[in-house]
Amino acid sequence: MTDAITIALISFGGAIIGSGGITAVINHILSHKGKTAKQLDHIEEEIKALDCKIDRNEAQHARTQILRFADEIYLGQKHTKEHFDEILGQINIYNTYCSDHKDFENQRTVQAQKRITDVYEQCLEKHTFLEGEK
Repeated sequence: MTDAITIALISFGGAIIGSGGITAVINHILSHKGKTAKQLDHIEEEIKALDCKIDRNEAQHARTQILRFADEIYLGQKHTKEHFDEILGQINIYNTYCSDHKDFENQRTVQAQKRITDVYEQCLEKHTFLEGEK
């Protein structure tokens, strides 16, 4: 592996996320300089597995956020438009993951999503989002 590739991998690993997982994978790759193609294929499989795990964790986190936000609405808590926009993005992440991974436990946020979008539309129509003091 050339020095340029090594530097790129280190930079890439540091730029991703603060988790030690990516850094560990990069260090693992760098420690296998000169290994056979079969061994490098195994490392590639490990990276793919890590990517799958990260995607699944992101979907589970989005699901938790969706359910928590819906609970807040049910309890009468108001939210800013920006907060609604953020949760709508999480709904998109969750639904995309569910449609791409039929084995994932989905359909657990159907009512929560409906409640969130209904309240969002009401707030848009009536201009009743939570706002800061003016």
